[in-house]
Amino acid sequence: MLLSLVATLVAVPSLGLSELSVSAAPFGEPFPVKTVTIKVDDSQFFVRGRQVIPRKAKVVLLRRAKVTGSGAVGDDGEEESAVIEVSGTLELKAVTGGRVELRNTWIELTPECRSLYLTNVRFIGGGGIRPSSEGPSKTDIFMENVEFIEGASLNLECSAGTLTISSTHCKEPVSIVGASRSDNAESKAIVRVIGCKGGRPGGWRGMMGGLTISHAKSVIVQFSHLEGGISRFADNGKLSFEGNNVRSKLIEFAYSKPGQFKKAKISGCDFRSKEVAFQAPVDGEKTERLSVKDCWFSSGDDPEKILADQVLDRSRDEATSAVVSLRSVKERPIGLGGKAGS
Repeated sequence: MLLSLVATLVAVPSLGLSELSVSAAPFGEPFPVKTVTIKVDDSQFFVRGRQVIPRKAKVVLLRRAKVTGSGAVGDDGEEESAVIEVSGTLELKAVTGGRVELRNTWIELTPECRSLYLTNVRFIGGGGIRPSSEGPSKTDIFMENVEFIEGASLNLECSAGTLTISSTHCKEPVSIVGASRSDNAESKAIVRVIGCKGGRPGGWRGMMGGLTISHAKSVIVQFSHLEGGISRFADNGKLSFEGNNVRSKLIEFAYSKPGQFKKAKISGCDFRSKEVAFQAPVDGEKTERLSVKDCWFSSGDDPEKILADQVLDRSRDEATSAVVSLRSVKERPIGLGGKAGS
């Protein structure tokens, strides 16, 4: 039979090997979805279509590895993205050096997800982290030293749990939404964005497409670098915004209910934004007062000039009741969120 096959190939030289095979197998092994701890460097995995880590499973990668996603054709004939759907526990760590690299692969957290822990991870290409169609997550999520580059993005909806984003770099806009637990119960999500800054050859690091956080129970954004067209913090509970380098063209602090700005603390920041806006609902002649302390503004160190040129509050916009007072304006940039200039 082997001689017959060789004779056929010789007789028909135009017949290539690709024509003899139905399809080439992806490189590496299928990404694991059963409980496993991997301690081998340079493992290669692939994700084709949707792969599900069930609630009782715990998948842990402790060494550098590569995960490559490829689409699969669904029942409707349309190509589906490569997705790791997590209902159990997923930990990607690369604890001995290097990174776990996910290319063209999405991570989705279902409402049943037990935990997500990422450190020394790079998302590259058309993937990243996005909400599940099954609903918002309610688990603790931790990510440190994570990159989202070349089209990868970070978007989450959380109804509970603590989300910590530390030393993370994302070139696309980042959106975090505190989703309601029910019609009568607001989100209990706690969001912490800390130390997302830094310089490197070829550009700065941080939230390069801007950062939007809304409807969370509590928000801390500290010592981070924000760029992009807009950064927005809307209808959160307690807000601590401190030591940041803000270069987004517009940064907005907004509440749709009166009396909420008393929960906001803004201090120690460098504002290079063209406009720093404060939005609160108008209720007749009532105003909401907020002190912004120990900050530097690119429009100068004269509070009246800053309010006229850069800060947008009741003094220039009758559609808001927020009235801002600037205390201890700094003459020079503070640099806690990075030393990037204008």
